[in-house]
Amino acid sequence: MKRLTTTQLHYLLTINSLLKDERKVRCIDVAVMLGVARATASRMIGLLIEKKLLWQDDRKCLYLTADGNQQITCYTTLLNHFSPLFTDILHLSREDTEACSLVLSTSLEPETLQRLVKSIKHISD
Repeated sequence: MKRLTTTQLHYLLTINSLLKDERKVRCIDVAVMLGVARATASRMIGLLIEKKLLWQDDRKCLYLTADGNQQITCYTTLLNHFSPLFTDILHLSREDTEACSLVLSTSLEPETLQRLVKSIKHISD
């Protein structure tokens, strides 16, 4: 799994969400959804394409690559592990739970994340 910044993963999650709702996702759609300038979204999308997490067809429509889908799956798995701690024990909202999970999943080393997940499982049981 590639190490991503919080912003990079947030863009991937947004694009994934848009792909579920629409047939075609373009840069402007991402910019509008995130409330950023088109140029800002274009730069980040270009970076994600360079990292081979996204690809763009001739019509400038965006798609997740296999690596991009893997990043989404890994994050979703971590979110599922973190949710009991954040929602049930700390009583955070779904939005705050997702935000905390996003930051943790991009900020911590993989080994630390594994230890954290094990600890959360132990607390939840």
